[in-house]
Amino acid sequence: EENPNSVKSIMENGHDMISHSMHHPHYSELSEEEIKKDMALSFLQLKELTAEEIPAIHLPFCEEDERVLQVLFENGIVPIGCSIDSLDYAGLSSEKMAEDILIKIKGGEIILFRNNCENTAKAIDLMLTEMDKRHYRSISIKKILFE
Repeated sequence: EENPNSVKSIMENGHDMISHSMHHPHYSELSEEEIKKDMALSFLQLKELTAEEIPAIHLPFCEEDERVLQVLFENGIVPIGCSIDSLDYAGLSSEKMAEDILIKIKGGEIILFRNNCENTAKAIDLMLTEMDKRHYRSISIKKILFE
């Protein structure tokens, strides 16, 4: 909602964008209907911006209690966690962010980036360039889920 150009740019550069909710609530504190409403609004907005619909969500605050997971699964939504948080919200330089991530990469990681942080795009470029040199490859969430 706050960064439509950023979302479009991320998608145009070949990256997937999944929901992280519409209003960033604690889903564990919401009713089933409130969870469904928040997810539906988020998916609708992403589809309007990207023309794609990926039935996956990275839950706010990584809260995955049993009731929330049941609501997701009953609605065909896959919860996506992360094994590495880029900490891009912390104001790190692109170089420091990429360096910190690269130290943690061993293979199979899902890296969390946010679309409203100043140094994220450059950090992703630096990280992917170095991963290529190390013969790692990146795979999109869409590919993992549907292929």
